[in-house]
Amino acid sequence: MSDIKAILGARIRKLRKERRLSQEALAEKANLHYTFIGEVERGEKNISLVSLEKLAKALEVTLIDLFDLPELKERPNDFKKKLTQEIKGFDDETAGALLKLIKTIKLAKHRK
Repeated sequence: MSDIKAILGARIRKLRKERRLSQEALAEKANLHYTFIGEVERGEKNISLVSLEKLAKALEVTLIDLFDLPELKERPNDFKKKLTQEIKGFDDETAGALLKLIKTIKLAKHRK
Protein backbone atom coordinates (compact mmCIF):
# COMPACT_ATOMS: atom_id res chain seq x y z
CA MET A 1 0.00 0.00 0.00
CA SER A 2 1.81 3.14 -1.15
CA ASP A 3 -1.04 5.57 -1.88
CA ILE A 4 -1.40 8.16 0.91
CA LYS A 5 -5.20 8.13 0.53
CA ALA A 6 -5.31 4.36 1.00
CA ILE A 7 -2.92 4.48 3.96
CA LEU A 8 -4.91 7.21 5.71
CA GLY A 9 -8.16 5.43 4.88
CA ALA A 10 -6.89 2.24 6.46
CA ARG A 11 -5.89 4.22 9.57
CA ILE A 12 -9.37 5.75 9.82
CA ARG A 13 -10.97 2.30 9.39
CA LYS A 14 -8.70 0.86 12.12
CA LEU A 15 -9.58 3.65 14.56
CA ARG A 16 -13.29 3.32 13.74
CA LYS A 17 -13.27 -0.42 14.34
CA GLU A 18 -11.29 -0.03 17.59
CA ARG A 19 -14.12 2.20 18.78
CA ARG A 20 -16.71 -0.33 17.58
CA LEU A 21 -18.39 2.20 15.33
CA SER A 22 -20.10 1.41 12.06
CA GLN A 23 -19.46 3.68 9.11
CA GLU A 24 -22.96 5.07 9.65
CA ALA A 25 -22.30 5.81 13.34
CA LEU A 26 -18.99 7.51 12.58
CA ALA A 27 -20.60 9.53 9.80
CA GLU A 28 -23.34 10.69 12.17
CA LYS A 29 -20.82 11.69 14.86
CA ALA A 30 -18.71 13.56 12.30
CA ASN A 31 -21.67 15.11 10.47
CA LEU A 32 -20.57 13.47 7.21
CA HIS A 33 -22.35 11.07 4.84
CA TYR A 34 -21.76 7.36 5.45
CA THR A 35 -20.91 6.70 1.79
CA PHE A 36 -18.17 9.35 2.08
CA ILE A 37 -16.70 7.47 5.07
CA GLY A 38 -16.55 4.29 2.98
CA GLU A 39 -14.90 6.09 0.08
CA VAL A 40 -12.31 7.64 2.39
CA GLU A 41 -11.57 4.30 4.06
CA ARG A 42 -11.06 2.68 0.64
CA GLY A 43 -8.73 5.50 -0.42
CA GLU A 44 -11.06 6.63 -3.16
CA LYS A 45 -11.57 10.21 -1.97
CA ASN A 46 -9.31 13.15 -1.29
CA ILE A 47 -10.41 14.37 2.10
CA SER A 48 -10.37 18.03 3.12
CA LEU A 49 -8.72 19.29 6.26
CA VAL A 50 -12.13 20.25 7.60
CA SER A 51 -13.43 16.70 7.13
CA LEU A 52 -10.25 15.28 8.66
CA GLU A 53 -10.81 17.47 11.70
CA LYS A 54 -14.43 16.28 11.97
CA LEU A 55 -13.32 12.65 11.78
CA ALA A 56 -10.57 13.16 14.35
CA LYS A 57 -13.07 14.70 16.78
CA ALA A 58 -15.61 11.95 16.13
CA LEU A 59 -12.93 9.29 16.70
CA GLU A 60 -11.74 11.20 19.80
CA VAL A 61 -8.16 11.53 18.57
CA THR A 62 -5.98 14.47 17.62
CA LEU A 63 -5.03 15.21 14.04
CA ILE A 64 -1.51 14.20 15.00
CA ASP A 65 -2.80 10.80 16.17
CA LEU A 66 -4.76 10.44 12.96
CA PHE A 67 -1.53 10.83 10.99
CA ASP A 68 0.45 8.34 13.08
CA LEU A 69 1.12 6.20 10.02
CA PRO A 70 3.93 3.66 10.50
CA GLU A 71 3.75 2.78 6.80
CA LEU A 72 5.04 6.25 5.95
CA LYS A 73 7.81 6.26 8.53
CA GLU A 74 9.57 3.52 6.57
CA ARG A 75 9.91 5.70 3.45
CA PRO A 76 10.10 9.35 4.55
CA ASN A 77 11.71 10.58 1.32
CA ASP A 78 9.04 8.96 -0.83
CA PHE A 79 6.36 10.53 1.34
CA LYS A 80 7.98 13.97 1.12
CA LYS A 81 8.03 13.72 -2.69
CA LYS A 82 4.36 12.77 -2.81
CA LEU A 83 3.46 15.54 -0.39
CA THR A 84 5.31 18.06 -2.53
CA GLN A 85 3.42 16.87 -5.62
CA GLU A 86 0.07 17.13 -3.83
CA ILE A 87 0.78 20.64 -2.52
CA LYS A 88 1.40 21.96 -6.05
CA GLY A 89 -2.29 21.56 -6.83
CA PHE A 90 -3.57 23.35 -3.72
CA ASP A 91 -5.21 26.75 -3.79
CA ASP A 92 -3.87 29.42 -1.41
CA GLU A 93 -6.51 28.78 1.27
CA THR A 94 -5.84 25.03 1.39
CA ALA A 95 -2.07 25.56 1.35
CA GLY A 96 -2.43 28.01 4.25
CA ALA A 97 -4.50 25.51 6.24
CA LEU A 98 -1.91 22.81 5.61
CA LEU A 99 0.87 25.12 6.75
CA LYS A 100 -1.02 25.77 10.01
CA LEU A 101 -1.42 22.02 10.51
CA ILE A 102 2.29 21.42 9.92
CA LYS A 103 3.21 24.16 12.39
CA THR A 104 0.83 22.66 14.98
CA ILE A 105 2.43 19.25 14.56
CA LYS A 106 5.92 20.74 14.93
CA LEU A 107 4.88 22.57 18.12
CA ALA A 108 3.36 19.41 19.57
CA LYS A 109 6.55 17.43 18.83
CA HIS A 110 8.69 20.07 20.57
CA ARG A 111 6.45 19.96 23.66
CA LYS A 112 7.01 16.24 24.17
